[in-house]
Amino acid sequence: MVARWLVALVLGLVLGGCGPAAPAPTPTPAIKKPSAVVHYGYSSAGAVNAPNYIGEAYGYFAEQGISIDFIAFPSASEVIPAITRGDVEAAAVGINPATLNALAGNFGIKIVADTATQFPGFPLNVMVVTKEMSGTIKGPADLKGHKIALTPPGMGTASGLLLSKYLAQVNLTPTDVDIVPLTFQDQVAALTNRSVDAALMAEPFATQVVKNGIASQLMTTDTVLPGHQVTGMVYTDRFITNRRDVAVGFMTAYLKGVRTYMDAFGGNAVDRDKVIQILTQRTDIKDPQLWADMAPTGSSPDGQVNLQSIAESQAYFGKLGMVLNTPQPETLVDTSFTQAALKTLGPGTPPVAPR
Repeated sequence: MVARWLVALVLGLVLGGCGPAAPAPTPTPAIKKPSAVVHYGYSSAGAVNAPNYIGEAYGYFAEQGISIDFIAFPSASEVIPAITRGDVEAAAVGINPATLNALAGNFGIKIVADTATQFPGFPLNVMVVTKEMSGTIKGPADLKGHKIALTPPGMGTASGLLLSKYLAQVNLTPTDVDIVPLTFQDQVAALTNRSVDAALMAEPFATQVVKNGIASQLMTTDTVLPGHQVTGMVYTDRFITNRRDVAVGFMTAYLKGVRTYMDAFGGNAVDRDKVIQILTQRTDIKDPQLWADMAPTGSSPDGQVNLQSIAESQAYFGKLGMVLNTPQPETLVDTSFTQAALKTLGPGTPPVAPR
């Protein structure tokens, strides 16, 4: 644009001012040089952190003058202690006993936004059954007496809550099945050697075992408990109080990343190839076709926290004796950051299920 303007200016001078002068170029909005670092904790290089990777690649965080220091932890169980110690300022964590106990114990953290909600077409888990059992197990009633793999510790997880809801559709309880706690990687082996009959798996593992002919899909958990929130963004009290402007900027950039992600993997498929390219570079899922084939996780474009969902998780884990204190969910959250971000961004488009 600058080159064309200079050419026009020179021509104007040569021609003795004939005709109107060329307009000055429209300046490109300057992106702030990142001056604030936010220490962000995570335990998985999977899709739950996709909006942050996208936000970084698209320049959303740079627009806010922020750079992210991604701090990896070997397991999800190590993220909550790290954030309560102040080792990180923000993190995406499961709505599980560890998180709920830390929130109830007033360990200096608050849930500030949603990071994974089961909108239609965006499940947390996929139930698969071995090929040999696919003709026998066609619904929840058929699971009675069968071995089902869940991530450790089994029923004390969000997956356990979802399985209990699925079984309850036919008046069964987890005591009616044989729960086998296995990591997702070990679930693949167990399905292969037929040491379990079914597994409640996360992606990309579910799509991989189906594509490899090891198992068949039985159901997706968004049909069992639609709208259930399974993970959330937490901030430390210090981040909330001492760096509030940065915390608002982080949320603004994060929600822009969420919206780009949901547009890409929803039914409109906006910039899907570009987003998939970013995620194959930044996550442990390197196959672009696998990203295109698997059921995506979903997040609220407005970061809306589901208080009813949190209460349901409290009640479920409380019955298992894993959560002893269940304060009102609204005391565990701080929605002021999403509200501030929405003043800048406006409301997001409702999620569109993948086609």
